[in-house]
Amino acid sequence: MQIQRRRTLLFLCPSLVGAGVERRVCTLVKQIKGSRYAVKLGLLRLEGEFLNAASDIDLLHVSPDKRMRIIFFPFIRLYNLHNFFHALYQIKAMLAERPVIVVTFTLETTLPMYVVRRFMNAKGIRWVISEDSNTAEAIIDSCRYMWLIRWVNSVVGKAYCSADFVTTVSSAVRHSVQRRYGVPKHKINTIHNPVDLTTVKSMSTANLDKQYDVDFIVAVGRLVKVKQYDLLIRAFSEVRRTKRIKLFILGSGPEKKQLLRTIWELGLSNDVCLMGFVDNPWSIMARAKLLVVTSKIEGFGNVIIEAMAVGCPVLATRCGGPEDIIKNGQNGVLVDSNCSAIAAQINVLLGDPAHRKMLAESARLECAQYAPRLISDCFLDMLDSFSIKDNNS
Repeated sequence: MQIQRRRTLLFLCPSLVGAGVERRVCTLVKQIKGSRYAVKLGLLRLEGEFLNAASDIDLLHVSPDKRMRIIFFPFIRLYNLHNFFHALYQIKAMLAERPVIVVTFTLETTLPMYVVRRFMNAKGIRWVISEDSNTAEAIIDSCRYMWLIRWVNSVVGKAYCSADFVTTVSSAVRHSVQRRYGVPKHKINTIHNPVDLTTVKSMSTANLDKQYDVDFIVAVGRLVKVKQYDLLIRAFSEVRRTKRIKLFILGSGPEKKQLLRTIWELGLSNDVCLMGFVDNPWSIMARAKLLVVTSKIEGFGNVIIEAMAVGCPVLATRCGGPEDIIKNGQNGVLVDSNCSAIAAQINVLLGDPAHRKMLAESARLECAQYAPRLISDCFLDMLDSFSIKDNNS
């Protein structure tokens, strides 16, 4: 009896740096790898804080062709021509694994995949774009000129519309993809991010250093402009006038120097701590009075689910993804993205322990819907729909 070989499913991600997209990729791959698909994770760069967590994942990496001599020419801050041509070569080589379906994450793999599929004889492969952030808004923030914004969004729109399917992590992201890029409704859905609740809860009981033996609020995420940590620090400076409390920000990134300057200018050097990337943020969340998210744009917000799972009440700006998670006043608090409103809500919550406890208990009950098994089943159902179409064609 001949054993049927499992079909290959290829996930493409730029790297495994410590951000929400990469955590989501690792969680999905680990959950799906025991399914009817042989799952491989293709990386353009073998780097990132999550590489150690990917030791049991079938990683695929092709080094850029050293013979390529492309002049570095940045045309927007999100992207550059040098990396684009390298990615073309790498992705084309990875397709030698003959996957039946390719799933791309972020523009850094999505745009090269569009070119490879259209012009390099890879048309027989089913292609899914995983849209984990509001790309259209990010492009607007990254481009200085309106003509350039229109051109880039036009190119991205063609890529998105040419894919077989686009899966988005929140309602806000889905609406943006439909409105900005004209992706038909039948080619798009929403599948929320999976959160490894078992690991989060078990890790949350770990002992903490003595520096955390104080009252504090916490923020978690990459130190990048879109997270608006400068806004959080300024709001915290108002809170600190009447509350004896500290702010711990967990994460690394390019905005560190600017944030340190803001902290110094506001005289908060003893009250605001940039902790860098932390392997176990959940034990810190579990002891925090509050998790605060002040993003300008947020595709989903894994950290919100993680905080809810460990009993930490959450305050978040209305920035897209959090609206899918938080029912305002029931399992968390949503607030407008301005300094005074954020500071006022932090003060209200810090002054009402009973309300914080109610929010945390209500949120904890709703976390099960984000379990990896449930989310991966939704993902597999989406992939299986392609097989049904292929068999009927």
